Amino acid sequence: MKLIINETIFKFNNDISSLQDVIDTIENYFSQSEKYLDYIIIDGVEIYYEFEASIAESIDSIQLVEVKEKNKKDLLAELLLTIESYIKRALPEIEHLANEYYQGATSESWNSFTQLLEALNWMYDAILRINESEYTNDGLRVALIQIQKELSNLEEAVKSEDHVSIADIIQYEIMPIINTINESVTKIINEEGLREGVN
Repeated sequence: MKLIINETIFKFNNDISSLQDVIDTIENYFSQSEKYLDYIIIDGVEIYYEFEASIAESIDSIQLVEVKEKNKKDLLAELLLTIESYIKRALPEIEHLANEYYQGATSESWNSFTQLLEALNWMYDAILRINESEYTNDGLRVALIQIQKELSNLEEAVKSEDHVSIADIIQYEIMPIINTINESVTKIINEEGLREGVN
């Protein structure tokens, strides 16, 4: 198998014993680079997460792994724009979910609730990354603390099967946090001029 990083070609055997060498090569490159791993292409298929698992899954037959990188500013700009776009789509759904819990949760409500938890965890991780950069602001720092607190409160409400408390937390705690995140992210995007020029 060939591994291409920034036009440098590395060759590895197509067996599981080479997996750690492939991962180490990628990690070593980025530990010495000013750029960040964006995604990889395995035999023409773009992979945006779970890189190691994706390589391991088909290591016996992989011909080519291409590593794509981005500079920090472009990667963070893309992350900020993704958060902003997601929130605009998600807010009406979150409000609808709170209303469902006030009326009595259905199996569909629980599926949507699971998606909300996954989204909150993704946003939490994304904001952690942003907070490590020059693009952070007080709104995002406070949102991180609030997300942790409300996830804990949601866990307690779920354990006690208290649908009204779940709805209240979503409506009166989670939605304001998400609105704060949206305002903070939009402010950063506008102040830094990140809306244009993202590759």
